[in-house]
Amino acid sequence: MKKIAIQLFGHLRTYRSTYKNFIKNVVEANRNNGYDVDVFIHTWTESDHSNITWYNQNGQKSNKPVTDDIIKEIYKYYSPKKFLIENQIEVTDHIITSKFGFNHSYKHLFNFTYTVYKSSELRHDYKNEFGEIYDYVIVTRPDIMFYKPFILDDILGFYQTRNIDIPGNGIFYIGGEYNKIVDRRFIGGNDLLYFGTEYSIDKATNLHTTLNRNELIRNFYSGDYLWYNHWINGAMLEPIGIKNTYWRLIGKRQRIKLHVLIFRIFKKMIKCLLPYGIVHYLIKR
Repeated sequence: MKKIAIQLFGHLRTYRSTYKNFIKNVVEANRNNGYDVDVFIHTWTESDHSNITWYNQNGQKSNKPVTDDIIKEIYKYYSPKKFLIENQIEVTDHIITSKFGFNHSYKHLFNFTYTVYKSSELRHDYKNEFGEIYDYVIVTRPDIMFYKPFILDDILGFYQTRNIDIPGNGIFYIGGEYNKIVDRRFIGGNDLLYFGTEYSIDKATNLHTTLNRNELIRNFYSGDYLWYNHWINGAMLEPIGIKNTYWRLIGKRQRIKLHVLIFRIFKKMIKCLLPYGIVHYLIKR
């Protein structure tokens, strides 16, 4: 049977909002398409960042520990083959300012690359124990909402129906939106969902082993470009972009407060009913 490994990395954040869609549209969707699917998870003892990042410029502490109850839920919802939760690694910190003016702590980037790397290490540990071989590996995060089935054969079938070889060193990323200019330094979201063969993913996720603090200080654009540049120049892979119709990031900024939701519903009702009211008024006149 064909096999897929799914590697989840990073903070758990909004997993309670996303796990049902992940299981339905990724795990079960590929199982129904003939794949055996194994899940591997590396995460942190805090559910969100306490370091300086592009969206947490003040380094506000999350104060949201991952409790024993949450860990039980992770095992229940995801049934991971390997699951590892760790404290973030303490390193000598340094504020790195990107070319776009956002501050990032070196500790954040160090641990960011570490959790991605560690998710691959968990797969290797499992392989060494049970001798599993995977046709493809998907890398993503717990706070990604999958709105439709994400089936690998549907994507790769684009090559097969055209009798074109699938690149053996391809790294298929879903998203990677640009601004007005298609320049990879402006790329965003390419590191949130990608897949490839075990060979490609092993090389794609090993940025942590070559992370260079001084180079980051001199020439840092964004975490997104950091990965993209590694794929090309470090891992010698071929990044292949796929239009994103599959997922949306569900983070703190995407949570909608109740009063905002009520206002949006009320606004839509007004737009729908106003034309009817005007017509009814004119007829009565």
